[in-house]
Amino acid sequence: MSSTLITNVHVFDGTPDALLENASGLVEGNRIARAATLGVIEERARADLLRVDGNPLEDLTPFIGPSASA
Repeated sequence: MSSTLITNVHVFDGTPDALLENASGLVEGNRIARAATLGVIEERARADLLRVDGNPLEDLTPFIGPSASA
């Protein structure tokens, strides 16, 4: 299956206020596999690399979100 990355696109998924501006879209075959904003540092953004102070093998606290403690 072929994959194509399209950059600098605006993605609208049909829900109000859901426009994703200046995003990248990954097309696999004939379907949009993923749409995301790349190169931003903000809450809930996808990440390929995380910087963590300390040893993550000893302390998983940075990886536990607010919903996990509720």
